[in-house]
Amino acid sequence: MQRISSLIAGLLLSSWLMPLQAQQVRPETNIKWRQSAYQVMSWSTSRIRANVEGQFSRDEVIRAASLLNAFATAGMGGLYPPGSESGSGWHETTARPEIFRNPALAGERAGALAREAGTLLTIAQTADVAVIKQQYGKVIQACRACHDDFKIRE
Repeated sequence: MQRISSLIAGLLLSSWLMPLQAQQVRPETNIKWRQSAYQVMSWSTSRIRANVEGQFSRDEVIRAASLLNAFATAGMGGLYPPGSESGSGWHETTARPEIFRNPALAGERAGALAREAGTLLTIAQTADVAVIKQQYGKVIQACRACHDDFKIRE
């Protein structure tokens, strides 16, 4: 668990320092960072799904939604600098070239995810499980919209 916390802290710190670091970081490192960030986001959505489809724990949903919201609003676009269009991080990148060619659409997709994740975090604190589950579906739709436009299908 401490290893995951360290990874998360490192990723959050790197997002705050991204404008300075993007110029100095190898493309492979940016690819690793974005792959790691998306894994944490996937882990968070999996935790939420398990709760809204199984035994519900508001505290668990709030923790997962907080982490998801932090990553969704951290400026992930900074992890897509020129030169990281291809190559390997932990594995070969699955970013399609369109994400580099169409930053306006990428920003729109990222903004939609940030809005839906923020709403999920807000309602997780007070709403019943049915409302949370409905908002979770909107978060997943925002994720899929980005994947449809910008991720190579594995």
